[in-house]
Amino acid sequence: MYLFVNRLTKSKEIGTLAAVLYMLMPYHLNDMYIRNALGEFLSYIFIPLVFLGLYKIFQKEKGIYILCVGAVRFNFDTYSNDIVNSYYGWNICMCKYCKIKK
Repeated sequence: MYLFVNRLTKSKEIGTLAAVLYMLMPYHLNDMYIRNALGEFLSYIFIPLVFLGLYKIFQKEKGIYILCVGAVRFNFDTYSNDIVNSYYGWNICMCKYCKIKK
């Protein structure tokens, strides 16, 4: 989250604050300490990578590798129903990327 917000705002302090707030969100803490949903908790690590990859692509920079790593790891760590939903989202993003690239 730090890298994404730092690129977005160009401020280290805001990036650090966003990373700490993202890490301490009640739902993340609930997943980790109460539900013990390790797969779901680990999948939240890679969501900021997906955002960073999309941001870099829409800024006409090389970000497809970051997006791929984030999306693939997110798919491997979530439940099967989330995998199906993210698969459709991934297809939509790739269609938009192909249109932008042309």
